[in-house]
Amino acid sequence: MAQPDPDLVEHFFSLIQAGDAKSVRSLLYEHLTKSQWNSLRSATLEGSSPLFLAASKGHLEVCKVLVARGADINQKLANSSPWLQACANGHLDIVEFFLENDQDIEAADSDGVTGLMYASNNGKTNVVHFLLSKSARTDRTTNNGFPPLLFAANKGHLEVCKVLVAKGADRDQESNNGRSPWLQACARGNLDIVEFFVENGQNIEAANSDGDTGLMYASRKGKSNVVHFLLSKGARTDRTTNKGNTALVLAVGNKLIVELLKSKR
Repeated sequence: MAQPDPDLVEHFFSLIQAGDAKSVRSLLYEHLTKSQWNSLRSATLEGSSPLFLAASKGHLEVCKVLVARGADINQKLANSSPWLQACANGHLDIVEFFLENDQDIEAADSDGVTGLMYASNNGKTNVVHFLLSKSARTDRTTNNGFPPLLFAANKGHLEVCKVLVAKGADRDQESNNGRSPWLQACARGNLDIVEFFVENGQNIEAANSDGDTGLMYASRKGKSNVVHFLLSKGARTDRTTNKGNTALVLAVGNKLIVELLKSKR
């Protein structure tokens, strides 16, 4: 396939960047041959294809023009796609449009990250809520075993966590590296999420396969706010990991947390 004219590519992408759907439509339908469009729709500029750029920028009408002309919703580029970009950036109207055009809701990148995971990671509650209403899986994991709830708990997105938990997401689903949404919230010091999980029946003594509890993660990571809260809820300080370490041992070097733990012995 012949390479498109560089000046044409730059002009075309500038129209997309600006969200100028009228000019994009005019160019595609009135000024380009089928052969020119076939070469142009797979062209890239600064790492973006035409539909990739339109979806990432939130230009719905441009997306409609491009898809009507045959642009591929699932085109992979830099380990992403127009679909994943729309989810990641919270462009709900484009997400809805893609699904109406036979988008696979569980489509993922090469790392196994789905649209729901991207939206959860970026705190895009509107997209998360919509995808769940369309039966996106909360138990789906990346190649490393990360479910959507772990992404949200890691980044501190409380509202996303609430939506996912309401749909049955497992707070104790363990990833390949031993992290769960519960443990990750504790490790990151995201107290509002820790409190929310506990309010919704979380076992504060839940541990991973290495025997690490939330108190241990919070102690090791220096999250005194979480340590204080867990102790107030009766978290045990005498629990040990599989290697025999207590939260106190893991907190060595952090005077405040050491004092908190000792006060509860």
